[in-house]
Amino acid sequence: MGKNKNPFTLTNYLYRKIKNKENFIIWNKTKRNLIDIRDIKKIVKETLIKKKLMKNIINIKNNDSLYMEEIVSIFSKILQRKPKYKTSKIKDNFNNNFVYRKSENKFITDFFKEKNYTEKVLQRYYK
Repeated sequence: MGKNKNPFTLTNYLYRKIKNKENFIIWNKTKRNLIDIRDIKKIVKETLIKKKLMKNIINIKNNDSLYMEEIVSIFSKILQRKPKYKTSKIKDNFNNNFVYRKSENKFITDFFKEKNYTEKVLQRYYK
């Protein structure tokens, strides 16, 4: 996540819908993992400089994947507006949560140990 004008990113979409008091739909039981692009840059730079994890595949992900309802709630708090959304039930056999588990890499896990990381990043870009 980073500052951009693409209205179709998840965060820009939610921000716009809540700010403009528009109706929208989110899937229930769906999680997303948001990371600030600046943090990805820091992790890659640190990895290359210190030659950590070289010749390995590393998954860079925030320690906390949030349900869509939680992300909407954060935006509601930032914008001080009640969101106008409905949840749509997804099929029980459809898994739309790509990032349930925390990273197994201590370097990545330690990087994202800050409490309320996602909320702080969203406030940085959308307050």
